[in-house]
This record gives sequence, C-alpha cells and structure tokens, in this order.
Amino acid sequence: MSNSLRHIPFVGNHNGKSCGQCVYRMALSHLYPEQQWTEEYMDDFCGAILGKYTWPFKPIINLTNMGLDLVIYSTFDNERFVSNPVEYMTEKYGETGCKNNIANSDMDQVLSQAKQLIAYSKEHKFQRYPMSHSAQIDKDLLENGYLLAVWVNSSKLNKEDGYSGHFILVHGYENGMFIAHDPGENDKDGTPTNQFQNREIPEQDFIDACSPKKFGEINILIAIKRPETN
Repeated sequence: MSNSLRHIPFVGNHNGKSCGQCVYRMALSHLYPEQQWTEEYMDDFCGAILGKYTWPFKPIINLTNMGLDLVIYSTFDNERFVSNPVEYMTEKYGETGCKNNIANSDMDQVLSQAKQLIAYSKEHKFQRYPMSHSAQIDKDLLENGYLLAVWVNSSKLNKEDGYSGHFILVHGYENGMFIAHDPGENDKDGTPTNQFQNREIPEQDFIDACSPKKFGEINILIAIKRPETN
C-alpha cells in the first residue's frame, strides 16, 4: 500500500499554540489549491481565541458547512459534555484537568459549538463513530482518499515523558509507516522544534501516540476529503 501525498504544502506551528490551524490549513491548501488560506483566516476557522484553548468543534462545523465528506472517530461524548460539563470533564480528565479546561476556555462558545455538532450528527451531515480508530481503519480511510487530522500525544510520539495534546495530518501509509505532516511546536526561545514534513511513523508508535491514557483510548480523528462527483 503506497498512497502518501508527500507534495501537500507544509505549514509549521510557529507560535507553539496553533497545531490545529496548521493541520486544517495544510488539508485545505491541498483540497482547494486555488484559494488562499491565511493564518488569520484559519484562526477564525478554528475558533481560536487569544489566551484560550482551541477546541475541535468549530473546524468540524466549518468543514461540514463547506460540504466536505467527513468521517469522525471520537471517544468524547458530546451529549454528556453538554448535559453536565463539569461532571463529564472531571470524570474524563480529573478535577485539575476540568478546572484547567474551564479556566482556559470560553465555555459558552464551546458549549454552543458542541450543541451544533450534536445537531449536525443527528442530521447525518457526517459519519461519526463513538469509538477509537485503529490502524486498519486509518489505512482503509487513506486508501479511500481521505486526509486524517489526528489528535496525538506529541510527548509519546517524540519519545519524551508526559502528555502534550497535538494535531498532525496523516496523508499516507508506506511499508509499515504512517506518513504525516507534523507542524510541531516552538521551544521556550521561540525556535521551531519537532516540525516534520512527511514524518514516517512506525504503525505501533502511531497507535501508541494516539492513546493518551491507555492503549486503544484514542481521542479524535477527523477524516476529510472532497465529496465524490458524478
């Protein structure tokens, strides 16, 4: 199986806090090369607010509104989150994690976006599976022409201790390796680090990095492609 798209334009994460914007900018630059996808546009596209966490809901809503074909795998329960955010986030991330999310998020906006996403799901505007993805699922999606925006633990991916949530764009699979554009981050001095174009990730390392707390517990994957035309 060899279906990587190594020519996809690469965008590095220059400020250490915009990996999601970089990933969607790369995907859209490939899918719609005739358009300009600026940094400022992508901040708005992803619902970024200075000094706050950027949640994954807004870009999914915007990709759906563009008419793109989306397949989503996620273990995050949007309904429970909307029903009782504190209870659900405490259960999922612990008391400290819950407090950090609330303190660093515009919760009114986040909850509004989550409700819209629930409505879209009920209207079958995308395919959503409330489960972990697997290496085989990922390979099948790639074989069918999807780009994969995948949430990973970048610390584990880079063979470091700890946890650091991060998005990468997986665009192929070759010889037991997932091929990804990894926008990376910046060190404390502002120097780009861990930025990899066409990063080759061994299959097991990739699956391990997608498992924040235990094997198989994978946060989210958004598979994206332009709709089929007759």
